[in-house]
Amino acid sequence: MYMKEPRTIRYFSNEEKANNACKLLKDVGFECYVSEDKFGTITLDKLGFPLRFRLYVEREDIKKIAEFLAKRIKR
Repeated sequence: MYMKEPRTIRYFSNEEKANNACKLLKDVGFECYVSEDKFGTITLDKLGFPLRFRLYVEREDIKKIAEFLAKRIKR
């Protein structure tokens, strides 16, 4: 997937939660992906740090995503 201007909108310590959030956004039409923070090819937990996963979205969608999430929270 190619994004013109990807931006991290959330960090997760759990890959499943990060992927669930991405799926929620994809299901309503937003482009997104999850990437694990690493030091080269080594995962952070191997270096004694907590795992961290980033949720990326297209920069131009950030406001629309915030509005979508605000409506979901009000339910």
